[in-house]
Amino acid sequence: IDLSHRLINHKSIKQKGHSEQMVLIFDISEISLRLSYQDMFLFLKILNSLPKQAKVLSHSNSSHKSLSVEVKDIVFALPSHVEQLHSMGFKRKDCINALEACQGSINEAALLLTQNVIKPIQTVDIYSEDKSEKRLNRFSKFNFNVVSVQIHSGILCLIDDCKDTDVPLFEIRFIDLDLWQRLGSHMLGIANFTLSGDYFNRELSGWQPILESWKCEMDWNIEKNENSLLKKVSIGVTSFDTLNVVITNTCLDLYKSVFKSWTDDYERLSKQMNKPIIRNRSPFIPFAIKNETGCDIRFHMVTSNIDDFFSLQLNISKNFFTSKLKKVSLSQDASKPSSWILVKPNEIYPFSFDGPAKIRHRNSHQLKSHKIVVQVDGWHPVFPVSVDKVGKYFREAKPEDSHYETARIVFDIVLENNARKMITVRSALLLFNGTPNEMDVKFGISLNSLTIKPQTIIPIPLQLIRSKIFAKPCDLDVSMCNNPIIWDHIKKPYECYSQLMSCPSFSISKSDSITGQLCYRFATVVVRENFPLDNSQQG
Repeated sequence: IDLSHRLINHKSIKQKGHSEQMVLIFDISEISLRLSYQDMFLFLKILNSLPKQAKVLSHSNSSHKSLSVEVKDIVFALPSHVEQLHSMGFKRKDCINALEACQGSINEAALLLTQNVIKPIQTVDIYSEDKSEKRLNRFSKFNFNVVSVQIHSGILCLIDDCKDTDVPLFEIRFIDLDLWQRLGSHMLGIANFTLSGDYFNRELSGWQPILESWKCEMDWNIEKNENSLLKKVSIGVTSFDTLNVVITNTCLDLYKSVFKSWTDDYERLSKQMNKPIIRNRSPFIPFAIKNETGCDIRFHMVTSNIDDFFSLQLNISKNFFTSKLKKVSLSQDASKPSSWILVKPNEIYPFSFDGPAKIRHRNSHQLKSHKIVVQVDGWHPVFPVSVDKVGKYFREAKPEDSHYETARIVFDIVLENNARKMITVRSALLLFNGTPNEMDVKFGISLNSLTIKPQTIIPIPLQLIRSKIFAKPCDLDVSMCNNPIIWDHIKKPYECYSQLMSCPSFSISKSDSITGQLCYRFATVVVRENFPLDNSQQG
């Protein structure tokens, strides 16, 4: 902040005949302002409370006025006291003023009358003029009528925290802002700046432009009348650059969803204005990985610029598919145990590619590629998988020993309502229970078994993919089905195979022979999704 005489070049700002004026200058190198939905809701509550506060203040002022009237109604100049002072040779008017000043004390009034003649009591402060003169003398050196604001880089970011998670929504950036404002009855102002705007694409977890860089000049004139009331406002914008606005379907869908969630939440909170509102705020973490492989997995994050994408692929191809590969090495820290994150079966682990810093405070406008490398216990690490886009991706995992075979690992990436991407790591074999019974599934001769509720889908654990699958209902007295469920002979995409399965009963007649009358039957349908052929089936 600086206050000095400056030469003003703007014709609309400088006064006639004055080349230099006293200017209050705010020079800011970088400023970042964050405004969220909760902040705006708080401001609205403050604005709504102002009328109530004004009523309370008016009632208090009226009570103070009534007290002052009561004090003024008290008569200190009694007729007997006035006569005593008047008999001493003082004027009757001076005697009344002296008694009022001394609140009826006749001795103090006589002392004042002997020293000088008392002036009538006035309601104004006798020291107000001296105080105003001192105040003017004290601040005379700060007498300015021009304000200048210079910001080299300014950011205004709108945060969507309606659902208890801070998600970036929209951002306006000002570059080289030079603002001049003249104070007075005619408030003239001018500003030069470069404006750009971005919105946060939740599907890509990155910023995309909505307003390209645009250099412009803005001027305004605010006129007031004699009563300091607003009379006229005029605003002008001048630019020699083309204004490019980018509007996409993703941006429109984001606007509709945010508008609907904000209006619904505002209506809900408006109904409970007087009730305390408790929210569990949590920082926005854009990614989370869920382990549904049935084994322990470890994953490692890889971040690179788009320009380095091909060089990164080249380095990976050199280090990844070698016969002696035991651990992936994508960077200098990748081989360290601390760089691999352990995720237990059925565990969800949220993570971010930019460390523990707040996502809303970081500079994420650089176009980057975000990938993860996953290693399942018993298999080698798979080729990196991009998590920037939603969808289903698959990788082939080579076994580390002869106990396992080559397995196909599926990465199912979906976008949740809170803008977080859930990355589900599972096997490529899914089991759906379409029966009304809860089914018990057994794998081979091992003791491993699963329970599937009706109308649910579960992925088969990766280590049990090649085992024979048997099933039976849990709530019926029947044994496992006679024949295993066959699925590995389906090779073509969308090929379908059905089979009728039967579970014999444990009921035995009096002759100790199986009656065979009670039997549970169900049908199995095997459908191969549109995945490419296995390596053994190609060519």
